[in-house]
Amino acid sequence: MVGIGEGITDVLVGERVACAGAGHANHAEFACIPRLLLAKIDSADVSFEEAAFATLGAVALHGIRTAEVKLGDTVAVIGLGLLGQLTSQVIARGGLPGDWVRSESAAGCSGAATGRRGHLRQPSSVSRSL
Repeated sequence: MVGIGEGITDVLVGERVACAGAGHANHAEFACIPRLLLAKIDSADVSFEEAAFATLGAVALHGIRTAEVKLGDTVAVIGLGLLGQLTSQVIARGGLPGDWVRSESAAGCSGAATGRRGHLRQPSSVSRSL
């Protein structure tokens, strides 16, 4: 943080922050962003590179909340791109069983679900089981 606008009292110059938001957070050395799109990086153990995933994690979590996933549900995540993999990790960390489906276009992503609870299925097998 190199500067702070008027009325902002919970963030100080020199603190490490991550930001998100279309039209505000850009891939640039400096950006002016609204306070609501900023999150402190409180732990020295979290690098800027790791903190950059906060936005993607929030998008994954938003998808899970929008789907109204509840304890006891079985979830199918279709597509194991970056967001699909993060969504699968959030679901698995929540203790839910799941199916992760690699789309035909991502067939080169072999082993993308390795180490997670659940089953990696091809799209054709999921359509039969849904």
